[in-house]
Amino acid sequence: MSFEKHWTKELYQLLQDPDAEDSKIVEFIENSIPNEEGRLIDNKRKMFLGADSPDKEKERQVKFIKPINAFANVVQKQPYRFLFVGFNDDRTFMGISDWGADGGQTLYDVDESKIQNLIEGSLEPTPNVERYKIHDDGRDGVIFVIMSADIPPVLTSKSINEQSGKSILEVGVAYTRKGSTNRKMRHSDYRVLIERREELINEKFESVAQDLNQVVGIPSDQLEEMDLSVSASNEGVPVREVLSTDATEDIDDQLTIAAKNWNSTGELISDRRTLYRFYKRRSDLELTDTKLECLIRSFLSAYLAGYHWINEWLMKNQTIDPVLERCIEQDINGNNIRSVERVIFMMDKDGLLQDLDDMYDFSSSEADDFIQRCGDDPQSKVDHCITRSTAEVGNVTYTLSEIIENNEDGEAALESLIDELLQSDDSLARSKLRAIELALLSRQSGITP
Repeated sequence: MSFEKHWTKELYQLLQDPDAEDSKIVEFIENSIPNEEGRLIDNKRKMFLGADSPDKEKERQVKFIKPINAFANVVQKQPYRFLFVGFNDDRTFMGISDWGADGGQTLYDVDESKIQNLIEGSLEPTPNVERYKIHDDGRDGVIFVIMSADIPPVLTSKSINEQSGKSILEVGVAYTRKGSTNRKMRHSDYRVLIERREELINEKFESVAQDLNQVVGIPSDQLEEMDLSVSASNEGVPVREVLSTDATEDIDDQLTIAAKNWNSTGELISDRRTLYRFYKRRSDLELTDTKLECLIRSFLSAYLAGYHWINEWLMKNQTIDPVLERCIEQDINGNNIRSVERVIFMMDKDGLLQDLDDMYDFSSSEADDFIQRCGDDPQSKVDHCITRSTAEVGNVTYTLSEIIENNEDGEAALESLIDELLQSDDSLARSKLRAIELALLSRQSGITP
């Protein structure tokens, strides 16, 4: 039995795809979202942050915070909710209007750090919010993706008062969506949230049962009679963090759990900030082949090249082909195929490109073109795939040709970019990251350890 992919996942994949044209994203929003989805979307013609007057500035902060809070608390299994800015009520894309800015900035122009600081300083626990800028037919727009809260409810963590003393945002309040409007949560809403939290906990218990069955061969009907307890032994089955809704602080434990979840469910790590943290703290990881494959395929599915993890794999194994073969068979869709193809092309894997060409018929595929160019020198391949020739990272400007020649330059650029992305998951920084990773991978052509 096959199930149609929910529109929220399709749109999120489009937004993540570095090769998706903004006109395609606009077309999807205008034509492919059901009209009754008010709990998951909101349309705004214009929104500003900042203003000439303190009261107007506070009012705009509240107008931004409330829908973010409400979307994070919506009880729905679909993980993505969307705030479209620059769209009419009927989701026609008109572009952001700057009329009435009154000293403020549109949400297209305002700095990413200002947005994230406002969210982090106003809501607890802090919801995961991503901003995507679009430009189509001379018009600018912004799409905010708000992830459902892992541990709902999300509450306001501060009060905001006008100069007169009038409260326009109370501390300790949770908002949710009622149809297409934001409102304070009621007792009945909290009951629904509690039920949802119980579902999440039950799902975690079921996952533990499946993991124990797979790891130690314990049938599920025997698990009911077992006394599961936390053990400090390294030889025990690591169920402590799986049974808790709180994340473990140990980065290697986090990767262990993620890899086990992938083995059990097939779900790769989808949160990019989590992927960035794994890279940042890579020296703290005890990398097995399973963990490495999970990281490689998660990076590829997130439209990143995963250069470091591929390199780690090649230092331990003779070839990476089996990993890429499984990626081709299990992870490919019409949005990420081109990103995966470029990684394979950089390593001159013409046989795997042929597999992609034979297995899939996506219009976005470039496999046939890449097959003809396999064997080209690294610089030619990079020039063919990447329009930029330089990447400004911090106060340093790197040229891709220098990175191809000098591995250390590329490693330094990656380190600095990951620091930037951990602060703000900006699309421009991600574009630079992909370019540098592909330049580094071009050095892997034909290399075996």
